[in-house]
Amino acid sequence: MENILEINLPEGIIEDFSPVQIPLKYDRQLVFSDVHVPYYSKEALSIVLLYGLKNSANCIIINGDFLDFYKASRFNPDPRARGLKDEIIMAREILSKIRDLFPNAAIYFKEGNHDERWEHYLRDKAPELLDMEEFRLDVILHLSKMNIQYVRDKKILQAGKLNYVHGHEFGKGFTAPVNPARGFYTKGKQTMVGGHHHQTLS
Repeated sequence: MENILEINLPEGIIEDFSPVQIPLKYDRQLVFSDVHVPYYSKEALSIVLLYGLKNSANCIIINGDFLDFYKASRFNPDPRARGLKDEIIMAREILSKIRDLFPNAAIYFKEGNHDERWEHYLRDKAPELLDMEEFRLDVILHLSKMNIQYVRDKKILQAGKLNYVHGHEFGKGFTAPVNPARGFYTKGKQTMVGGHHHQTLS
């Protein structure tokens, strides 16, 4: 049988979906998701950040849907709603404040389904801009300038054996009828932290 290394095949295109590993030294993690800027509660986010400060968080995980991108939605958005420009400016301002509050923390910005609306909008309305770096969401939000790591492509974040997902990674209809927590475990077969579902559990 011919040696597999001797078969002259062209290289295939293989996407890397391996998890993003959070270094173990970041052992005091503050995790929140579904802020949906600009439709967010200033009081609620302030409480979260104050909790992180009081507990000396050294890692901030923004676990998806930090922005709402309502005007980039495919669901017939109301033209009177706040525009994309204002939403992006507000998001930058809040992210900059988070960096100021936690100057030495590792910060991860995980993409959620609402954050993905930006690229989907470009695909539908202006596909010619997709290959221009200036129009990538992480660039528009100035994440690298704030030393914030961008996690996209539905990649999972891992801290040791704990997995962080937003929730949209599993697709529609995965949630068990009991509650989202059970759905996460049934689908993932591992302990994980997720958001996306906007409901409290009893």
